[in-house]
Amino acid sequence: MWLFATFCQKYGGRIYPDDRLRPPSAGLDPALEDFLVFARILVSQQIVDHYTARLAADTRLHPAIRQVSRIHHRNGSRHLAFGARLVRLLWERLAEAGLGEDGRRAAGRCLSEYLRAAMASFYHPAAYRDAGLAAGSDLRKRLLDHPARRAAHAQVLHETTDFLNRIGVPVTV
Repeated sequence: MWLFATFCQKYGGRIYPDDRLRPPSAGLDPALEDFLVFARILVSQQIVDHYTARLAADTRLHPAIRQVSRIHHRNGSRHLAFGARLVRLLWERLAEAGLGEDGRRAAGRCLSEYLRAAMASFYHPAAYRDAGLAAGSDLRKRLLDHPARRAAHAQVLHETTDFLNRIGVPVTV
């Protein structure tokens, strides 16, 4: 993360933060909050891994970039496997502790919002302004609403949504 942040600062001049990715502190049950923290981490790792795998296979990129991406993807697979197991275990413990339908739906809503916010963070209006494009917010909205973008986001997130739905967390994108 430090290397990537340094790259962004050096070559892009800044990092574009997105407050929508900060989880709400809405007084949830501590066990549910623990689950949501680790589920968000897993979601983030799965999104990064999707793009890392694509970079590793992209012959248009310099071989060094492809190699770093391959190594990152290979190393990340252990983190993903561990994260998925931990998220499943935390969810099972919630179910065993009597998580009701309301709690299940609340978890699904929180993670669905996070999935949408994570993908929307790739379209930061300030980046469009910095690139000299007027009306960055309007451009962002048009891109996010475009059917091809929605299909692309669903493709990026399909493993994540499939996993969460399979373990019983009702998420949608």
